[in-house]
Amino acid sequence: MNRMLLVLTLVVGMFSGVESKTLSKINWASPLTLTYAPTDGGGDGCDCFIKNGKLVFFNGSCGNYSFALISNAADGCGATTTTLAWDFGDSYGATGNFVNHQYTANGTYTVTLTVTVTSQYGVCTYQLTQVVTVSCFIDPPCVYLDCDSVFIKNIYETGVQFKFPIVDCEDCENPDYTIGWRRAGSTTWNYGGTTWSTSGNGSVFGLDSCTQYELIIELRCNGNEAAPDASCVVPFTTTGCPDECIFDCASVVQTGSSYDRIYFSFTPIDTACTNCDDPYYDVSWRVAGSSAAWNYCCTSVAPGAGTGSIWGLSYCTIYEFRIELRCGGSHLSPVLATCGPVVANTRCFSPPAEEKLVQPGGSSSTNIMVYPNPASQMVKFAIESDLDVNGTIRIFNNMGALVKEIVSRTNQVEELSIEELGEGIYYYKFSTDDETTINKNGKLVILR
Repeated sequence: MNRMLLVLTLVVGMFSGVESKTLSKINWASPLTLTYAPTDGGGDGCDCFIKNGKLVFFNGSCGNYSFALISNAADGCGATTTTLAWDFGDSYGATGNFVNHQYTANGTYTVTLTVTVTSQYGVCTYQLTQVVTVSCFIDPPCVYLDCDSVFIKNIYETGVQFKFPIVDCEDCENPDYTIGWRRAGSTTWNYGGTTWSTSGNGSVFGLDSCTQYELIIELRCNGNEAAPDASCVVPFTTTGCPDECIFDCASVVQTGSSYDRIYFSFTPIDTACTNCDDPYYDVSWRVAGSSAAWNYCCTSVAPGAGTGSIWGLSYCTIYEFRIELRCGGSHLSPVLATCGPVVANTRCFSPPAEEKLVQPGGSSSTNIMVYPNPASQMVKFAIESDLDVNGTIRIFNNMGALVKEIVSRTNQVEELSIEELGEGIYYYKFSTDDETTINKNGKLVILR
């Protein structure tokens, strides 16, 4: 006699094709739990609806699963209506015979499938469950206090507001922060008149206007009363200065470039400003989006004219540079203000065409430039490589959960919207499908 399939032949065929793949795959058969018995007899009741039920799932990539039910219905049931409701164990669900689900964090999840069959005998409900373990996400490195993530939010005539990252490391339980400040050039820190919250927002008030200060944030772990386990020093200058004594960051722009050089201009402050004796302009640079130290080499500035250049750079490359206004006439003088980073680029030219293939045991030269970084609404990824290959950009939060991904390609720029992501430190990774040809990662900071 005819038998009714609850799963389309197409779906069964898809999973039959999966059998030959080497990816992780588990099939299991679980007994169907009867939760209904007919009230007036007729046929075999609920026992006639589903038998030999088997849940099938397929793990295609990190945390990306496909689920299906393969089962037959027995004869004599008459017309039936079947619904399948899935609970993936992470507050998400789906309906249908064949479903996909993306887990975003490591963990153990109980997948529950509820099968409801309606026929002339009534309504029968069956459940199948299975535990799925996800362990493929990368744990982010532990950073006690990332000074690059300390930001001055607002500066006033008599105070400053700032934000710093709160440590989230198992080996730094009960973190304790101390906030201090001092005038530039002083050797003594003042810890009075400061406040901060557990969210990392802090403030200092009661300062003098148009004056250069330094802010210090100290972290001590596990009740340590000795030297700080980590500390950051951030310079700032209170407002209230005459216009001609304020270093105008909006005036710092790129004015030109060559294959190995970037030209820029800015508006210098008045040399008679009392808040900065003997102004000195220090220029530093690095590849855009890099976490490398700032490079002070190979720069020149004409302070009176407000012009300068950076040379010895690579062609067709995106850089970022900043200008520090130091008061005291030398590279060792205290910093009054910093403008930047400003994104700039050298000129490109077309090298001779050359086909480059990946050989067994070979390697590639690949750089990822992320800018702006820190970012707020949009971020760009420029992937420079001597290979022309497809890959994927993935963004993880500080718990290692995947929060965003996009298919990309080397030697092009991808622009991503990050409006839906909250403030904090994230980690990005660009890799080819096999993760052996190219596998690069770095840090992205989101600040609003």
